[in-house]
Amino acid sequence: MHLSCGFAALSALFSVVSSSSLNFNLSIDYPPSSPLQIRQNSYFNEHHYYWINGLQPIWTTPQRRDVPQELRDQIDRAIAAVINLPHYFWTGTLPPNQTRADSVQWRTRPRARLEGGTTLEDALAGISMPEWTAQDAQAREIWTYASNAFANTTTGDAYVFRGEWWRSDSTFNNEEFHNLQANPSVPRIWEIRTHISYQEPPTLLWGNNDQAASNSKLRYQTSVACTIHASHGEFYRQQSETTTNYAEASPLGFFYGGQRSATNPGAYTYSMVSDAARDRPSQSTMSNWVTTHTSFDARFPTETSTLPSDINIPGIGWVPYQTACP
Repeated sequence: MHLSCGFAALSALFSVVSSSSLNFNLSIDYPPSSPLQIRQNSYFNEHHYYWINGLQPIWTTPQRRDVPQELRDQIDRAIAAVINLPHYFWTGTLPPNQTRADSVQWRTRPRARLEGGTTLEDALAGISMPEWTAQDAQAREIWTYASNAFANTTTGDAYVFRGEWWRSDSTFNNEEFHNLQANPSVPRIWEIRTHISYQEPPTLLWGNNDQAASNSKLRYQTSVACTIHASHGEFYRQQSETTTNYAEASPLGFFYGGQRSATNPGAYTYSMVSDAARDRPSQSTMSNWVTTHTSFDARFPTETSTLPSDINIPGIGWVPYQTACP
């Protein structure tokens, strides 16, 4: 009877915690010798509360994170080495949402590499980091320290892949997101909703929704589409009047393209928007899709070239292929 009462009290306590908004900013104390000292005045958000008199939260100043100095220095050096790369974050899982294998990080990490960016896990690949578990307090402290450092050193647009299910108290929601918002070097945060069979186009999670944001989104979509269209080592393009387009299957859906451009002589047009269709469509369906959805034109150095020389990003103009599709 006393045991059941104890569980009831704990359930009530965690119910209050999970429904409360307990975020505030505190300075993070990097050691003077840290390669990250450019962020001495960075911020981090964390829940620090004690409970007295029943369920009343009492806020206290957090103690310095329990991270061994040698490991702290290794983390700082590893993250300092990727400061200039685009930073990618992730949160949540995909069905069946049961094991670590369902984590959306396995979609995020290869995408980040293709975009010339990095995730925290890849940045720390050369360090012996503890496995994160809810039961290991020091492992949580170590990873949280690293997560804060990664977010505080992000420069430029940040990207987060979000699975179909996620915890409201995840590291991204509680730590990284607030650090990114407080980081003056981050103008925007893009969210990419991820599903089993496809990924949605980026949506602006936070930041200035201006022309720069629009261009950033178009550049990202172009880069993703380029990766898919070149997945077999070449861009397929129209060879006859009967075979005008090709379908490239991907985890995002089908991408269509290859038809001769209607506006740029000598160029070919490729879709930037994926089709979640399960079956390969007809030529007329692909042509209609390319015409009615956002697309880009590609020019090739010669008639036999397999990869383009430059890409015409909508609203931006012609950009060298290696720049548009890193």
